[in-house]
Amino acid sequence: MIRLIIVFMSFSVLTQAQKNFLQYEDVKLSRPFVSVSDFFFETNTTMTIAEVEKGAYVMYVYNDVATADYTGPKQFRHSFKVSATTMGEGFIASDPTEVQAVKLPLRPTKSISSNRLPSEKYKDGGLDILIDRKKGDKDFRKGWLGYQGDTISYNLSIENRRVYMVKVSALCDQNSWIFSPAKVEVYHKGQLLAATEIEKSLEKQEERFEIITIPIEHITLDKIEVRIIAPEFIPEWHPGAGSKPWIFLDEILIY
Repeated sequence: MIRLIIVFMSFSVLTQAQKNFLQYEDVKLSRPFVSVSDFFFETNTTMTIAEVEKGAYVMYVYNDVATADYTGPKQFRHSFKVSATTMGEGFIASDPTEVQAVKLPLRPTKSISSNRLPSEKYKDGGLDILIDRKKGDKDFRKGWLGYQGDTISYNLSIENRRVYMVKVSALCDQNSWIFSPAKVEVYHKGQLLAATEIEKSLEKQEERFEIITIPIEHITLDKIEVRIIAPEFIPEWHPGAGSKPWIFLDEILIY
């Protein structure tokens, strides 16, 4: 009888240990919910991260360099990118949540024209929404222009000044067949000034806003051309394989 009790107790301890192990070592924490007061801002914006599970905390990487624990709302006065991860002792860290916010250039763009019209279904506000200095809605039918495949060229008129960078705001929502551009090129009077390739445009990605930055050598000008080049086809892993992907844009900013 005593031996049976000892065996039973040993089994109980082992079972409890297994439960504890499953409760901690095999539990992956949920991704943190990160929000900002304004994705496009003139003076400052505030980042807030929602409360996480008891015993967990959030660590974030700021602009791929600085690392810090989240202790409360943080105000930013410059453009930033944050990658935040929920962590906790004895748990598997969450997948990261990435958020970008952009400080607007001091001078707005005067006008914009294009070689292509957006889709009739996705032309909310027309071309002017690309220079209205406002972020598109989470619903891509509001404040976004949608194009299916190929290259879109935009000619922008600005105040004559020195320019050193262009930023393009795009959407990635692969469940809706919306992919990141494959490449963005910047021209002046037909001469290529700079280009940025988006290497992961055809890889599986979470739904997100994307800011594509194209640095250029300082040049004084009053007109600039921006070409958005779509991936040729949707990749094989996607249900829409072989079709032309959609590209959605909501702003082009010139610094």
